[in-house]
Amino acid sequence: MIFVGDIAVPRGITSSATGSRPDWGQRSVIANLEGAILSDNELDTGTRLYNDKSVLSYLRAMNVRLVTLANNHITDIYPSPRATIGLLSSNSILACGAGETIEDASSPVLLRDIDGETVFMGFGWNVIGCRIASATTPGVNPLTPEAVINGIRLANKRYPQTRIVLLMHWNYELEMYPQPMHRQLAHRAIECGASAVIGCHSHCVQGIEVYQGAPIVYGLGNWFLPEGTGFGRFIRFPDFALRQLAFDWDP
Repeated sequence: MIFVGDIAVPRGITSSATGSRPDWGQRSVIANLEGAILSDNELDTGTRLYNDKSVLSYLRAMNVRLVTLANNHITDIYPSPRATIGLLSSNSILACGAGETIEDASSPVLLRDIDGETVFMGFGWNVIGCRIASATTPGVNPLTPEAVINGIRLANKRYPQTRIVLLMHWNYELEMYPQPMHRQLAHRAIECGASAVIGCHSHCVQGIEVYQGAPIVYGLGNWFLPEGTGFGRFIRFPDFALRQLAFDWDP
């Protein structure tokens, strides 16, 4: 099972620009989809992150089996992630962490692959702009200690004896080290039964540790978020943010 970071494919990017697929065999790839998938009639205007529909062929070529939508850009263009989830589903790609309601956004998602069965849950921190879902409004699953611990309990109840992976959108952009409170939360999550905790949002690789035998990756960095003119702005990352991490986990 391989985890990669932020993916945002703007319009005008050719398939050759995304590069060739690494030789990962049949391993399932898990990614952070940083923004909704743009409809054909939606104009590329404003400084918003999104994904062109070409991202679907890119994800399939990479063997991405599941993405987290619990991030601060999934509602940049549309208030609801429903259309994006539908497009992903029609391409046999699972999604977690966002939905029409808090019940949808917080629901554990089961992936079956060559490594067996794994439950995934996505969480987004409101401090960095993640729009939190409610009982009646769409958004993402909140990254709070209560939501994380209750989510693990729900996953254990719904899928007993199944490993649980938490996908976190947390910390601050271009911070090279995790927030102490997020490190404490990751430790607590593992103590409560999580098998791995994987983080995104900083756009740079952050620290990695193993706690009680479980991996914690605080920041994967970008995977495909190109520099240059796109998304209504000119994007440039500092040199330390150009490193990309693919985390290979053998459960």
